[in-house]
Amino acid sequence: MQPTTQPQAATAPAQTGAPPPTVTTVGPGGTTQTLTIPKTSAEVEALLVQRQELAEQLNSVSA
Repeated sequence: MQPTTQPQAATAPAQTGAPPPTVTTVGPGGTTQTLTIPKTSAEVEALLVQRQELAEQLNSVSA
């Protein structure tokens, strides 16, 4: 009987595409915050939904 061998999975080379566009701002105390710019309409829509949810939370707290 011949021993069976498991096929080795080929490892794919790492994809090195261009990094997403970002904006970095310096805040109080010199801390930096990096914001990633949305590239698709779905990403923009997700940000708008998040903004609406945060606005509703702030309105309910201040009421």
